[in-house]
Amino acid sequence: MNRKFDGICTKYNVKVNGYVKYLDSSTREGIEYSKNGMECNYKSVYGCTRNDCPYCIKMPEVVRASY
Repeated sequence: MNRKFDGICTKYNVKVNGYVKYLDSSTREGIEYSKNGMECNYKSVYGCTRNDCPYCIKMPEVVRASY
């Protein structure tokens, strides 16, 4: 599962678009996804990681499915 983002990166002041990657980490207690990484159009230029990306930091660590 991916969650998209776009806007102005507050760290480098450039327009970015990308997504935060989530992996299935479901258990018998329910379906959930855990944050695993990020991609954006400036990641290779600035060497960004999920730990210093302003968009990735704001996204939740775990996303639980609700029915």
